[in-house]
Amino acid sequence: GEPKMAENLKACSVCCKSTWSQLQDLCRLEKVCCPDLGITRKNLYDFEVEYLCDYMKIRDEEYYLVKWRGYSDAENTWEPRKNLRCVNILKQFHRDLEQALVRCEGKVRKNIRLLDQGITNYLVQKAKQRQALQQWEYELNAKRNHKGRIVVENEVDLDGPPRDFVYINEYKVGDGII
Repeated sequence: GEPKMAENLKACSVCCKSTWSQLQDLCRLEKVCCPDLGITRKNLYDFEVEYLCDYMKIRDEEYYLVKWRGYSDAENTWEPRKNLRCVNILKQFHRDLEQALVRCEGKVRKNIRLLDQGITNYLVQKAKQRQALQQWEYELNAKRNHKGRIVVENEVDLDGPPRDFVYINEYKVGDGII
């Protein structure tokens, strides 16, 4: 008989391991419009901040070294604060910076002009850790068979998701436990 193609199998569904934003990044990288993912000719060349790597202040203007989603580290660029519309990423960067300064120097400094390489390395590691944990959180939530949402955070060290973790869906909560 004729081979069956996946698109002809009505009862067949395939779980996608990629996140929505990963699929959007792939479209932009390959310069392909995909209306189902919200990628149109109008926004195909929009760039999205993946995370911030470094900071400097020249005169009174703040600059951030930006890691662009879907691009390599070699394509990172310094951008003035006024060009960035990623409020949550900026807030997270400054929270991480404050934590790094306290960890390394024992206090928060004001009027920072340039960051030490050790602080910059910490900020990049923290951003990459956060991404790995968010991806793991997404995968865990895709496996759950309950209404609750699984949240994964690590504010203790720079470790990512554990390698030997097995999520058990069949756990039964005992009496008196909510």
